[in-house]
Amino acid sequence: MKKIGGARKVKGGTSFPTLSQRQIRSFTNSLKVGDLIQIQWIDAFSEKGWIAVPEMTTAHPCAVCGYYINTNAGYVRIGINKSRTQTDGWVNFSDHWGIPEGMIFGMEKFSA
Repeated sequence: MKKIGGARKVKGGTSFPTLSQRQIRSFTNSLKVGDLIQIQWIDAFSEKGWIAVPEMTTAHPCAVCGYYINTNAGYVRIGINKSRTQTDGWVNFSDHWGIPEGMIFGMEKFSA
């Protein structure tokens, strides 16, 4: 298992320091399409819509497991389901998620 980042216990609660783009790219460059990973991120949705990290009053940490697709345009993209076609062997992903790089505070690759 390969892991970077994660929540940290601090005096008075828990801290969720986000990873830098360099850390994320270094981690994702070691992945292959279809690798099973977990992404931990801060959900930035509020009653008023999407907000930036400095505007948040409380962190809403989330985690999702899925199959790595790519890192593109500021998002790490995963598919929640993976299947292989019988005729040509292509791997298909469904339920795609794009997690904004700026909200990610932890990533982990699971061993096969």
